Amino acid sequence: MKFLIVIPRFIDRLGDYYDFPLGLAIISAVLKRDGHAVEVLNLNHCFTEDVGEQLRQAIDERGAGVVCCGGLSAHYHAIMDVVNGARGAEKDVTLILGGGIISSEPELMTAELDADYAVIGEGELTMADLARALSAGEDATQLLGTLHKTASGRVIRNAPRPNIEDLNYVPFPDYEGFGVDDYLSFQRPSDNVYMNVQDEPRLLPVILSRSCPYQCTFCFHPLGNKYRRSSLDNFFDQVDVLVKKYKINMLAVLDELFSLNKENMIEFCERMKPYNLKWIAQLRVDQVSREMLEMLKDCGLFYISYGLESTSEVVLKSMKKHITAKQIEDALALSREIGIGIQGNFIFGDPAETLVTARETIDWWEKHYFYHINLTALIPYPGSQVYDYCLEQGLIQDKMEFVKKGCPSLNMTALNNIDYGTIYAEARDAQAKNRQFAKNISAVQTGHDSYKAAHAYSLTMTCPHCDTVNVYNNFSCNELGAFKIVCRHCHQRSDVPSSYFEHLNTRWKPVAAALKKIVDSSAPVSLTPVGDVLNFNDGLLALGIDVDSLNLQYVLDYDVNKEGQTLMNLPVLHRSPKNLAEKCKGHSFLILPCENHQRIYEELLRCGVEKGRIVSFVSPEAYEPERP
Repeated sequence: MKFLIVIPRFIDRLGDYYDFPLGLAIISAVLKRDGHAVEVLNLNHCFTEDVGEQLRQAIDERGAGVVCCGGLSAHYHAIMDVVNGARGAEKDVTLILGGGIISSEPELMTAELDADYAVIGEGELTMADLARALSAGEDATQLLGTLHKTASGRVIRNAPRPNIEDLNYVPFPDYEGFGVDDYLSFQRPSDNVYMNVQDEPRLLPVILSRSCPYQCTFCFHPLGNKYRRSSLDNFFDQVDVLVKKYKINMLAVLDELFSLNKENMIEFCERMKPYNLKWIAQLRVDQVSREMLEMLKDCGLFYISYGLESTSEVVLKSMKKHITAKQIEDALALSREIGIGIQGNFIFGDPAETLVTARETIDWWEKHYFYHINLTALIPYPGSQVYDYCLEQGLIQDKMEFVKKGCPSLNMTALNNIDYGTIYAEARDAQAKNRQFAKNISAVQTGHDSYKAAHAYSLTMTCPHCDTVNVYNNFSCNELGAFKIVCRHCHQRSDVPSSYFEHLNTRWKPVAAALKKIVDSSAPVSLTPVGDVLNFNDGLLALGIDVDSLNLQYVLDYDVNKEGQTLMNLPVLHRSPKNLAEKCKGHSFLILPCENHQRIYEELLRCGVEKGRIVSFVSPEAYEPERP
């Protein structure tokens, strides 16, 4: 029996960056270790046909009898594309699904995704047993850690499987079968801030531990709450393979409690230093010291992802973070002083959030804008405590509808929708007022990037933090607005407007002309959806349009719960046919940057809006790759 492991399509274009799917790669390694025939279809490297057609061809041509796939709740639509493709093949296949999307809502998702078998929690031992039973034609319906669908369509859930205590048992990921050479060749310094420090980044992740004993209310740990760590010998054996075989020069160390054991960390640093790799790690702010950070930087650490979330003690306690605002401030100040980059988020909307607590965090952010901490909404992902709270409070009426909508943020607070919207309006205003742009920016086109099907640039900028001149080669930019960039000396972030890239100015001339026409007509304008207004403002600036010259009236959104909120001091309306026909009659519509721009465009047309009154800030024409 042949197993086909399918990686869902996470990206929109060939060459875009995505996180390497370690979980599925380890499952592939387990199956191969047990002697099973395994094929892999990485849909992120195949864009010749749609997902369904590619999957049907792969099943038929490779003779697959079992299709395996998985991911998180946020990947629902990408996984459903795989399910539909598998069910549309001429040959009947057994469909096995796993990952957080199953573990968070086992029965619901197994039924919705039409899985024959589903795996809860850690998949290695369970998949080994499941593959053995299926290959031998034995009964596989009683295995620990699985669900299965009966002939009548009923989903049966078996008892859970105990966690794997010794992570050294788990084989190294099957990087080879997943197109890792292409994955590494596609990487560019412009893919994300972590990669800014190399002209030719080659980054792969390695898992050092699993799970976390902390109970943060917004987190979901599909592998349980018992923290387990592999040996350092095992970890560095993997690093040896990645350096020698794949020539990596960057490493992401996946361990939520990396600094928990000081002696272990000292040994880690001693063994890491000879590799001369740039690497990133996750740390808690309550475990940071000068001695530790200096030791980590000395062996190649250049970026830390901190769990921050809020500077309000009330909210931090409600989130069960077990940290303080003072610890946040001390850790960030020390990291910046030592020259280590910072990644972190402040997330608004915990049930304990009020205007007072939110303003505490926003006020702190404005005084420390130079850290470039992200300001965003709390999302109640399935499996988390805040998700359960939303169910209890009736904020989520239909679990499947919530996931199909992409797990949107919800008002979990005691605030009314108008005051709740005020939090995000003030957060966006704070970001708009406190930009920290790089200095002396220039972007010179150096050729064409055949992997990315995009223009290649040499970007030069002076860091506003340390005044170091940085030159980044193999750089590309395809989005209108502004982006963050990391200094290669002090590793701090600054902003760069996309207007420095000549091809974007040329490509967006039609949009600029359409906006100028709207300005000249003084026609009322509505924005849609509720989205990234910061990029919208930056995009207008790049196009030479003053936001005050637009006769803005409303912001429209698919979520009726957002009606009554404000954005940019504009009332938010439900994007319903009635509102479009009545309150927005005669309006022009600007579609803000969002992943659903094409769907919104088509929706406006169906509701009777003429094409000439729609301007998309993420127009398909603007993103069409240029080929040599």
